[in-house]
Amino acid sequence: METINIGVIGYGYWGPNLVRNFADIPETQVIAVSDRKPQCLAKVQARYLNIQVTTNTQDLFENPKIDAIAIATPVSTHFDLALAALQAGKHVLVSKPLTETNVRTGFATD
Repeated sequence: METINIGVIGYGYWGPNLVRNFADIPETQVIAVSDRKPQCLAKVQARYLNIQVTTNTQDLFENPKIDAIAIATPVSTHFDLALAALQAGKHVLVSKPLTETNVRTGFATD
């Protein structure tokens, strides 16, 4: 089976779980993690020596080695990041929900 190369956006609450789980699957390899907070990226570097880190999510979209993007960021960013990843030709996994909903109407706000 071919290895699936993963990029993870967000290393706050769920990101570490995603990176750990992908790292434990022989058929996947985490190539890079993006987060706006340098202290979160320092945690990645301390635990995973071979994973690239960046504060610029665009680096993951432009990386030809990355097949899929896992998004673990605040809900308000999910739609835009998922769309950008799809437009870059990446497969996408988004932590739920995909968008916020308007409490009054029940429709997505994005």
